[in-house]
Amino acid sequence: KYGAPLGAVASLAIPLGMAVSLGVAARALDLPVSVGEADAGLASYAAAAHMQGRAGVWLLLISAFVSVCVASGWELAALGTLFSEDVYRTHVNPEADAERVSFVGRVTVFVFGVGVTFLSFFFVFSGVSHTLLLCITGVIANAVVGPLVFALKWCRCTATGATCGVVSGVFAGIFGWLLV
Repeated sequence: KYGAPLGAVASLAIPLGMAVSLGVAARALDLPVSVGEADAGLASYAAAAHMQGRAGVWLLLISAFVSVCVASGWELAALGTLFSEDVYRTHVNPEADAERVSFVGRVTVFVFGVGVTFLSFFFVFSGVSHTLLLCITGVIANAVVGPLVFALKWCRCTATGATCGVVSGVFAGIFGWLLV
């Protein structure tokens, strides 16, 4: 019952904790990691290689792979369900049977997967740093938390208020990020 959500939480917390602690360890050990390598997220792998050899690097790679697979699976399942049930069945075709809704969910997952793949290739080949992507993701994603909590927990929260809260939160986050 609670295994999958706890696994999703652990799939974020464990790799994040390992990356932060190993990144700090790379800095403390004064390992020869360039700025470009650190921006690519390789400082933690350098620390793992220094402290545990090849086995440490393999363990970190496996952990990152599992984390990405679990998080992507949850994201795709949520997106497919939200689009097929809440958008397609509610607004496009209210008389759709379960087979049609399932097909729309699968198409949504496929299109999103292809889109994310092309976006990833664009970021890799355009030279956008890993650190910049994580920072932008944090700025944008954190702006949604407050309005989402209000929308779910406060009975007087309107759709307009939640939408304005998200948009103003994103702009405030970007402004604060650029200002600091």
